[in-house]
Amino acid sequence: MAKIRRSQTKRFQKSKRKKSVVQVSLPKKPSKPPSDFKNISILLHGEKKIGKSSLFAQEPNAFFLEFDPLQPYKILQRQVPDWSHFLAYIDLLEADPQGVETVIVDGVDICYQHCFDWCCTKLVIQHPHDENDYGRSWKFIRNNFERAMLRVLNLEGISARFIAHSKWQETETHSGKKIDKLVPFLTAQAEECLGGRIDLWAAYQYSGKKRILTIKGDETISAGHRIDEQFRTPDGEPIQEIYMGKSPKEAYANLLQAFGNRQNYTVLDEMEPKKKKKKVRVRIK
Repeated sequence: MAKIRRSQTKRFQKSKRKKSVVQVSLPKKPSKPPSDFKNISILLHGEKKIGKSSLFAQEPNAFFLEFDPLQPYKILQRQVPDWSHFLAYIDLLEADPQGVETVIVDGVDICYQHCFDWCCTKLVIQHPHDENDYGRSWKFIRNNFERAMLRVLNLEGISARFIAHSKWQETETHSGKKIDKLVPFLTAQAEECLGGRIDLWAAYQYSGKKRILTIKGDETISAGHRIDEQFRTPDGEPIQEIYMGKSPKEAYANLLQAFGNRQNYTVLDEMEPKKKKKKVRVRIK
């Protein structure tokens, strides 16, 4: 009778792996808020041809990533035809910015649409709405757009600016009243990706013939910022509106003045002192 030999099993000893040590420490001092205008990120939305691009063109060594047609003035700019080109420009800025100090994503609403189209092509789908994938397609689009925006925001030594058009959107107040609100022309997903990470969210609009920048919004205007020690009057009052003057150069100077706490009014109505009404003397016969 043949004997069955059992195969000898090799015993593998578990290799003792050294645990990676993560070094952390508690802060000894509170962090300092940004005191330099170049260290804040900005999302600017406003009416067409009001001067959004020309405002940021005043910044030092500004480079425009144009999703709209190229601007007709003398600036550093490149047309971005699709999402792949946008990612390539981010790669280039990360590797060798070549003196660029400010990067402007001009047309962030179109930028998101390019990301949307690129992701749909990658997933071989027409639209995420048509997929019964428990939101995985939407998550893929969000992750790619969010990752790219974070890369722009984290460019070393480069200020990040984003430009979008505005639109009037019907919203409902806490009291249930329906009103029109001026908001950026962005999809909900694009707004979620940018909104919580931007330092200044500003609305550029007209008040009569005057151009104003609203930096503290209300239920009718989407605007705001998280810079507590800047954008105040010399008396410490928070600024809500900035008069943008009659030229891009004046607009930029006024913006810097407001950031540096040198603007002496909070809203446009306070710029000019109200005329005192003449007292009418009544003669008593």
